[in-house]
Amino acid sequence: MLSILIPVYNFSIVKLVQELHTQATAEQIDFEINLIDDRSTAHFRTLNQSLGSMPSVHYQELDENIGRAKIRNQLASQAHYDHLLFMDCDSEVPSKYYIKNYLLTCTNTQKGVVCGGTTYKQQPPKDKTMHLRWYYGVKREVKTAEIRTTSPYKSFTTHNFMISKSVINKITFSEDIKGYGHEDTLFGLELKRHNINIIHIDNPLIHIGLDPTEHFIKKIKRSIENIYYIHKKHPTTNIAADTELLKFYYSMKNLGLRKPIVILFDAFEQNIESNLKSNKPKMLLLDFYKLGYLSKIDT
Repeated sequence: MLSILIPVYNFSIVKLVQELHTQATAEQIDFEINLIDDRSTAHFRTLNQSLGSMPSVHYQELDENIGRAKIRNQLASQAHYDHLLFMDCDSEVPSKYYIKNYLLTCTNTQKGVVCGGTTYKQQPPKDKTMHLRWYYGVKREVKTAEIRTTSPYKSFTTHNFMISKSVINKITFSEDIKGYGHEDTLFGLELKRHNINIIHIDNPLIHIGLDPTEHFIKKIKRSIENIYYIHKKHPTTNIAADTELLKFYYSMKNLGLRKPIVILFDAFEQNIESNLKSNKPKMLLLDFYKLGYLSKIDT
């Protein structure tokens, strides 16, 4: 019936797995919860190892880190059931009907995908170094199913979705995407290219694994490098037409504005980063930061 698949990296998943296990058991279905640790530190491996003794829970540790795409492909290949529920490990279940809500959509995933969405805590974190990641999530990632449905493929993320095994056997995650960012963008575009239907529902997970701003900025840069790589190496996806950053950048480049943008980025990079590290980061400055960094790497 249901395989719950969680790639694990440097996060305690005990509370998450216990809640998922309780809900799935209450639904009286055949299920499994498969966990693969992608070479976390010893501290987190010790915290999570006990989960392997729970009924229907399979816990595995890798000897080396294999990355976000490859570990999802491995989880899918090892799953025993037809419906695969993927989620990120740094999540919290906000509803006691989370599993039930997905089960109600199972007929829709025989040939497609169901995305539940992402939400965040209502209050910003006390640690101001986490403010940018929280603020970005609240402003850019929290969207109702109605809004996501208007752009179903652009709105696909790997944070919280269910897919049929037949689909993921056909369309796997591209393992040449390294590090953080946009393996889900490429996967969503592949779903679109194969005419695989995506249904969006309001069944979110809370994203609780907030990065400190300095770490998040590094992730942003890596994600921009990845999307630029996808654009160059996977031209059939037409990612430039489906991604706002690339679309806007190339419109600026065609107007001869690439060099002026790079000059402005070099002049104000430190000032922008100072704002992003403050209690009130401005999303407009973050947008320019992304544009400037993309302009700089497009050589």
